[in-house]
Amino acid sequence: SGVDGTERRFTYISGGVEELHETTVAEAMADAECIYTQVLEEDRALVAEYEAEALKTMSRLSVEVRVVLPSGKTAWRLFSSAPRRLPDGRLVWDGVEIDITRRKQADEEHEKLQMHLLQSQKMESLGRLAGGIAHDFNNMLSVILGHAEMALEQVGPDEPLYTELKNIAAAADR
Repeated sequence: SGVDGTERRFTYISGGVEELHETTVAEAMADAECIYTQVLEEDRALVAEYEAEALKTMSRLSVEVRVVLPSGKTAWRLFSSAPRRLPDGRLVWDGVEIDITRRKQADEEHEKLQMHLLQSQKMESLGRLAGGIAHDFNNMLSVILGHAEMALEQVGPDEPLYTELKNIAAAADR
């Protein structure tokens, strides 16, 4: 890289680039941008932030990014690198890249399962609550029905209150 670290050029790249980026070592060595342009745009901005911070402190950075490969497949990568100055002042980054796609997929699946479990637990709690309310309501209706039946025994069928009490008892019974 140049003194300011803006020029992207590989001085060494392993054969793993063929699997990681669906490109050859020769292509990556000739044009580093064929690798960096695979990183999703918003993740490129994240990498730039991490690089800027690592440059300030000359410390290691680790950042997870998404890449879109030439085949169209999207994958996850962990970039881990550290800047260092060569005696002539040029800045170089020593780093590795790891495919973390399976781990990210497992994390997403775990999160989905957690959400399903949480939803099931909410539904179970709601069911218990509804059952408890129904039980309490049934107890109250039993008291209303009992009192209406006792009142009906004290009122004759020809009295005006009898029809009202009968309607209360019928509603409670339903």
